[in-house]
Amino acid sequence: MSVTTSPISPTSLPAAEPTKFNFKAFSSLAKLRLSFLVVFSGAIAFTIGKHGNVGAFEVLMFSLGGFFNTISANIINQIFEIGPDSRMLRTKARPLPMGQISAQYAWLLSIGFGLLAIAIFWIFFNPLTVILGVASLVLYGFIYTPIKKISPLAVAIGAVPGAMPLLIGYVAATNKIDAFALILFVHQFIWQFPHFWSIAWVLDEDYARGGFRLLPGRGSSKDGPAAVLMLVYSLFLIPIGCLPYLVGLCTVNSAIISIAAGIGFTGYAVMFAARRDTASARKLMFASFFYLPIVQLVFLFCLA
Repeated sequence: MSVTTSPISPTSLPAAEPTKFNFKAFSSLAKLRLSFLVVFSGAIAFTIGKHGNVGAFEVLMFSLGGFFNTISANIINQIFEIGPDSRMLRTKARPLPMGQISAQYAWLLSIGFGLLAIAIFWIFFNPLTVILGVASLVLYGFIYTPIKKISPLAVAIGAVPGAMPLLIGYVAATNKIDAFALILFVHQFIWQFPHFWSIAWVLDEDYARGGFRLLPGRGSSKDGPAAVLMLVYSLFLIPIGCLPYLVGLCTVNSAIISIAAGIGFTGYAVMFAARRDTASARKLMFASFFYLPIVQLVFLFCLA
């Protein structure tokens, strides 16, 4: 299903400069709940990089830097998607389509939070953390976001900045990219495919209203290979979850629990591949929310 619409420029929509701070509108613009989840993953990777020997202040500063960087990227995403957001049921009440916040004011917020993130990463951590933070923001805001309307390959592109918070967290702690950093990155990168495609399946009609092509295959149809690919990527998570143990970075308990979690998650992918309905896609989506933090915490608490 596709919807042909004319593009809407952010400057062509109502520009309602706020007269006072509106936390509800800001929360929606910044996607605060999503931002907290992103920071959680990054903070786990930071703590892993420190081998559990972290102080409250350094965790707080990293979390603030990651939080501000994520907010900046989320705002850029919404600025470029004012038109599509105004057409989708899920997003039409967001502050930019509603005119509660102007695009100009949103740009100021994004730039401000981005600069704060850079300052924190530079002052308290290291230049490599700054480079990765900026790269993540640019990839998400300026590359992934526009490609969403062009090709389902946007999911693969978006999976890179989606996995970078772990890389950023680990590098902030260690100032290097080593085997554990790459394992954490690859694990979250692969996880995003069944996670995001299950969301895209549930919201397929709404995404079509916005002109987005997110499910794999021609025309992003539900008749395409999405269900099979979700199962394949879910299976990949099982051996990847064992890698920290196999390279001597975690104890055998990490492998045992990761395998169990991976089999459980894959079970939902099998069910979805067999049924190919919205209810099964929704179950897989919720399973993905539980799987990822469980395995990441296992990596942390089972360090060798």
